[in-house]
Amino acid sequence: DGHHELKKSSSQADLLMLLRPHHVDSLVNSAGAVLDGFCGETPSSYESLKGALTPILGNQWQLHERLTRIKWSAPLTPDAGNIRGAQGNKVESIVSALKVDVNAVPPTATDSYGFGKQVARMAQLAVVAEAVGAQDLALLAQQNVKDALEPWLEGSSQNTLVYDRTYGGVVTSDGLANKESDFGNGWYNDHHFHYGYIVYAAAVAARGDPAWAREWNSRSMMRVRDIAGPLPDEKSVKDAARQLQPVADPLFPTARHKDWYDGHSWASGLTAQGNGKGQESSAEACNAYYAVALYGLATGSAALHDYGRVLL
Repeated sequence: DGHHELKKSSSQADLLMLLRPHHVDSLVNSAGAVLDGFCGETPSSYESLKGALTPILGNQWQLHERLTRIKWSAPLTPDAGNIRGAQGNKVESIVSALKVDVNAVPPTATDSYGFGKQVARMAQLAVVAEAVGAQDLALLAQQNVKDALEPWLEGSSQNTLVYDRTYGGVVTSDGLANKESDFGNGWYNDHHFHYGYIVYAAAVAARGDPAWAREWNSRSMMRVRDIAGPLPDEKSVKDAARQLQPVADPLFPTARHKDWYDGHSWASGLTAQGNGKGQESSAEACNAYYAVALYGLATGSAALHDYGRVLL
């Protein structure tokens, strides 16, 4: 009510903060003292738009998260995904549909978002084809993905991807020239949406063709670094505690869209919005970090795989 004044009287004083509900769920309590009210007030929590806030005293929090296991597909049957056995009567219909779909809607869009969705769609068809044993269709879909990705990766696409030194990121040339183009890509709107799809497609291509993965890895990683950097040191997952230690990235910020305090991502980039920033699409944010984890899995990077799981 305005009459309480909270000060940090010296550099030695503990910081007073508020926990959101998801912090309370994963907090290791020894890292800070959770308070039953403060400054003489009785309530132990305070309401906000994102739920009840709980006061905590301490300069460092330790949060223990139970991470999702990331694989290429979810188990669909009791024997963990052998859909050929448990749903054999459906396989013929799936293969028939795949024969049509791998030749439909090729990834030809010139905007980064439309292209991303098209190329990720083709990549997922490859995963489905492999799951039902249609290896010829899986290889065809993977080749379609590689053929579509390479112009974007090598800089020969109509809408070229370029590096922006002002804010440290990969943007489209159209988006850089016009803030309205590519859904605001040049103003860093929705990068994790756009590049999440492209990273997923690159992961599928890399999984099926290790030689392609080696050839295009550094360019594919530019998209990963744009939305997820700085990346952890590969050696950091080998110690007993599996502590992911980041390596400073001079070109990109840390997890561009991720809000570590709120626990989700923001999509608005540099664009000012009258009613504040928005996440816009939680599904596409999840897809972006899922793709990062899969790219680590496809390229044999345990550190990147785990970091994607942490982001997700």
